[in-house]
Amino acid sequence: MNPALDITVRLDQLGTGKYIPARQVTTYPGGKGINAGKALASMGIHALCLGFIGTAHNPLWQTLRSPKLTLDLLAIDGTTRSNITLIEAGNIRHIVSPGFRISENDFQTLLTRLTEQSRPGDWWLLSGSLPPGAPEDAYAHLITLARQLGCHTALDSHGTALAHGLNAAPDWLKINQQEFSALQEDSMDDQVTAARKQLKANMQGMVITHGAHGATLISRDRVWRIGEIEPAPVVVNTMGAGDAFLAGFISAIATQAAPQQALKQGTACALANLQSEEPGRFDAMAWQAATQALMTVDVVLL
Repeated sequence: MNPALDITVRLDQLGTGKYIPARQVTTYPGGKGINAGKALASMGIHALCLGFIGTAHNPLWQTLRSPKLTLDLLAIDGTTRSNITLIEAGNIRHIVSPGFRISENDFQTLLTRLTEQSRPGDWWLLSGSLPPGAPEDAYAHLITLARQLGCHTALDSHGTALAHGLNAAPDWLKINQQEFSALQEDSMDDQVTAARKQLKANMQGMVITHGAHGATLISRDRVWRIGEIEPAPVVVNTMGAGDAFLAGFISAIATQAAPQQALKQGTACALANLQSEEPGRFDAMAWQAATQALMTVDVVLL
């Protein structure tokens, strides 16, 4: 819903001088939802991306269009927000700007377009932050609307947007370890117990990603875990890896794949993303190679 320009700046050294030379600067249209859409398209699966962009950067977004990636982005007066990643000597820092503000009419227009373009059985991946001006419970509105239309939902957000969306019971929640820890607050429960307390009626389960250490799928009566992949992949870029994981995981769930296979497909997409300069968009051969390598990896039922 809230696309961004993903700007990566690679530095030899982040000094204290007035001018800091950059070794490399890349700019890609992205944001969590867009990155997930690019990942689906990289797997040959059609994705429709809806959300808001600033009029100042509209032409850049048109470069994303492909036979497998359709865009329906509402242009808002202003500048699309930027996610700036500084990479220096293995240290990664993120700078996030808020971007433009949307109105209630803008949000209602989005709901109308979603309603017009959705068909029963579709999956909605609700990813990322909300633009300023959007209702705090925007994801709850979208999850409720999806259910009324016979569609399925997967939520990947944080903070207040996550809390409201979770109360509306998406089919799946994808969350990273840091976000899950924040969700637990002061709970002394173990991870599985705490996760199950968050599962609302109608939810199928939750996936917690642990970065390089794998992922855990928790349903009401089962827990599956895929661990750290060895040998460790060559990492070009970490941005978008979680979004690629969500795309791969849900694409498997949508075909009624077993939980073990869904975890592997999500992991394969994340691994392919790590080897790509552009967040979300990866080489199909890299994805297929990761998928093949994961065939011998065990997904443990805990």
